[in-house]
Amino acid sequence: MFDPTIVLVLLGAAILMFAINRPRLDVVALIMLLALPFTGVLTMSEALAGFSDPNIVLTPATRTSRSGSMSTNSRTANNGCA
Repeated sequence: MFDPTIVLVLLGAAILMFAINRPRLDVVALIMLLALPFTGVLTMSEALAGFSDPNIVLTPATRTSRSGSMSTNSRTANNGCA
């Protein structure tokens, strides 16, 4: 098989897994992240290149700090004064 056929097969498999919601969405993404380098469509460095983008690092960090502040009720940390 050549690259466009492999990509279309993997895309179809991903769409099918998303549609039936099995496995979870993050697992489907990881499967595709691993499938593309193992089929030779991408090199491993190409597949992982997006993780060096600062926005990719910033998004989970923001969500983590937000959930941490919400769980400690930091909005009411001023002794009840509004």
